[in-house]
Amino acid sequence: MNHPATEQIMLRNVLGDAARRGDRETVELAARSVRYWAMRLRLADPGRIEQDLSLATDPDTTVFAQVIRQGRHLLRSPDDPWQSAAATLLLRLEDMPGLASIVEETEAALDRPWLRAIRPLPRAADAIPVQTFAIGGEPRAMAVAHDGNLIVSGDEDGSVSIWGAPQGDLRAVSPGHASFVLQVATSPDAARVVSLDFEEAQIWDPAAGSRVRIPLNDGPVLALTVHPHGSHFAVADGPSIRFLDYEGKPVPLRQPFVSTLLDRLLGSMARFKEGRPPALPPLSLGLVLVWALLVTVLVGIPHDTAALIALALFSLPQLALFARLRVNLRWPRNLAHVLVSSFHSLCFAPDGHVLATAEHGGRVRLWCASTGRLVKTFRQKIHETWSSLAFNPAGTRLAVVDGYSNLTIWDPSSGRVLLNERNDVAAARTSISWSPDGAWLAYGADHSVRVRHLAMVDGDLTVTTSSAIRLPSGTTSTALVRSGQLLLTAGDTGASIRLWDYRNLREQTGEGPDDRWVRSVAYHPEGTWLALASGAGGTLLVTPQGVEIARLPQDSAVVHGIATALDGSWTATGDWDGKIRLWDTEGRLLSVFGDQSQGPHRIYALTVSATGQLVAACSDGQVRVWNTNGRLETCFRANIKNDVREIDFSRPPTTSALLAFGDGLLATTGGDETIEIHTLASPGPPKVLHSLRADGTALVPADGSFTCLAQSPHGRSLAAGHWNGDVSFWELDSGTLAPRLATGTYAVQDLAYSPCGSLLLTIGGGNQLKIWDVASRTCLLCVRLEGSLSSCAWSPAGDQIACGSSSGVFQFGLRFPHPDQSDGPL
Repeated sequence: MNHPATEQIMLRNVLGDAARRGDRETVELAARSVRYWAMRLRLADPGRIEQDLSLATDPDTTVFAQVIRQGRHLLRSPDDPWQSAAATLLLRLEDMPGLASIVEETEAALDRPWLRAIRPLPRAADAIPVQTFAIGGEPRAMAVAHDGNLIVSGDEDGSVSIWGAPQGDLRAVSPGHASFVLQVATSPDAARVVSLDFEEAQIWDPAAGSRVRIPLNDGPVLALTVHPHGSHFAVADGPSIRFLDYEGKPVPLRQPFVSTLLDRLLGSMARFKEGRPPALPPLSLGLVLVWALLVTVLVGIPHDTAALIALALFSLPQLALFARLRVNLRWPRNLAHVLVSSFHSLCFAPDGHVLATAEHGGRVRLWCASTGRLVKTFRQKIHETWSSLAFNPAGTRLAVVDGYSNLTIWDPSSGRVLLNERNDVAAARTSISWSPDGAWLAYGADHSVRVRHLAMVDGDLTVTTSSAIRLPSGTTSTALVRSGQLLLTAGDTGASIRLWDYRNLREQTGEGPDDRWVRSVAYHPEGTWLALASGAGGTLLVTPQGVEIARLPQDSAVVHGIATALDGSWTATGDWDGKIRLWDTEGRLLSVFGDQSQGPHRIYALTVSATGQLVAACSDGQVRVWNTNGRLETCFRANIKNDVREIDFSRPPTTSALLAFGDGLLATTGGDETIEIHTLASPGPPKVLHSLRADGTALVPADGSFTCLAQSPHGRSLAAGHWNGDVSFWELDSGTLAPRLATGTYAVQDLAYSPCGSLLLTIGGGNQLKIWDVASRTCLLCVRLEGSLSSCAWSPAGDQIACGSSSGVFQFGLRFPHPDQSDGPL
């Protein structure tokens, strides 16, 4: 009975079995148990959740069930104890009406610390989801079938899963790929699933459990689409588009006679695509040789003249070959002749006769799906990266969203632009979807999805514009399902697929700036208030009870760094305009100063030294030190990475961390493998005392790049977070590297010691907040929050913690199962 598989079966079946027996007491008891749902929802396959949630009819359990529907993606944690899922769930139950008894019963049963929200949890999204499906990994791609009743997800870990809706039950899973899944699609009858990574395509038959692997080596594989008639699919493989059936066999294009003849005489363009030098085929060379011999024999010309004629005859097809290459390089007239471009998105027209492509150069074209002949090139270009396109169900409109979140809709027959909606917001991923009736269009770009209602009035396309729906995670896929009544989204950083009732948002207007992001937090030395690094018009100071004290002006710059005076008399903000601003305890601006002598720069991190100096890490790689009167005392180059580069979504962003501690010392790191410790007290530029580097021992993480720093309260230890999720510890006196802490997340964004130094707070990838016992390296608390976490701080009294995120600020009170525990470690 204690076997894990037996326990999982019991957890999945207990509610359904009790309902079939008519045992209402067991149904209500299990349905209102936080422990039961925490244990069940953390499973890899929790079963038919929606069916079991609907069994409880008590008003309290109905509210409880809705909380689970909306937040179950935060509860899946197979490697964590059930108390972690319970602590995450408690944060969403404590303010719900009628659930006080459920919360009290759960807290009494916990044997680990938990959190109480001091202020309402910030809303990570503009809407409340109707339902959330917990996905095993982070979904990188999504496809739907049967109007959203079947969902296919391609995940970060390379697996491909099939889910049933609305139950959210796992139907089948394939181990899939060696790397993360880039695209997924299903055949029209959902009998086959096609998935891509950067190197191969896989065709999966879920019923038979078989897979066909197809290597794709011509270039980066970026796009996939299936033919609406279910006969084959198309894959963009570098400059080539391959048509394959569901057995993995090529489906050749029906080339026009002229193209076939030229391929025979001058050589196929495939040779050039494969990187081989262009060369005439043997047939062409043979014809030239035969013609030269015939001329020589029949006409009887001299041999030297015949040689010149033969050379001329050999040169003509060679010149024709290079002329053909040049024409196809600039103006390809057939898919088989595209030589240097790469395709970011593909889509068949609903009738299957036309294939639309969006290319790297920003061109959008239409091709004949059977012959590959170029049908149309739209004159207006789009931004050249991360585009997605889709035909409306009638095939009368083609919509494209590009890498700057701009929407363009064309009339495919005339090439006329029907709509050009500009947002000009750079996005790493885009997606687009039409409703079945073609009246609604949804397109996503990173953390936002925009829904538009379209109609033709007097020959012009009219659009009802509403504000973007802000989502808590990067949007990888969108789909309008249930006859267009609901919006289905997949997010790669929220590990969830969600259903939204977007109709509730139709009356919203205007886009407006998003000022919810809190990039850094800092407590007053006595805990009187909490300072927040937010955007223009955002909150600057709040009380420990969550009451706002002051806000930033509407015209202020984005704040990235924040620090408080040692005596608590002022707060300093380091802004993206390179300026430092001092504010009093009521939020009034005291002074503004900065250094623009070496050009514009951003301030990434800010700290206060033991002597009251303000130290800033800037985007130009410099560390600047000011006194509070605004005088620049020194400026020196440290290991702070520059941020003068274009966005590269394959690399972690630049990080700059500063830590000032006793005796005028300053620790710096900037996303590399070293921590430099400088002295600020000596005259002239600070001297590097020594560099700490995580190498030379078995404790070295694979990725040694540091992201954040924290000093223990007793001042003898330094902790540093890594991109790979580890935390390294040094003894500052000796520089000795202590055993590291593996947090289990893929990046540590920030960390903080408790006031007594026995506990360590970490935030990281997967939006996880964890509290650790430093001595034993054990995790005491793990909760998942919505929104990308960026910073954390521990209150001076040790009874509160705060986290900054893309959703706003989280303020928590820390609770222990036994009152005397709070006096010990804190």
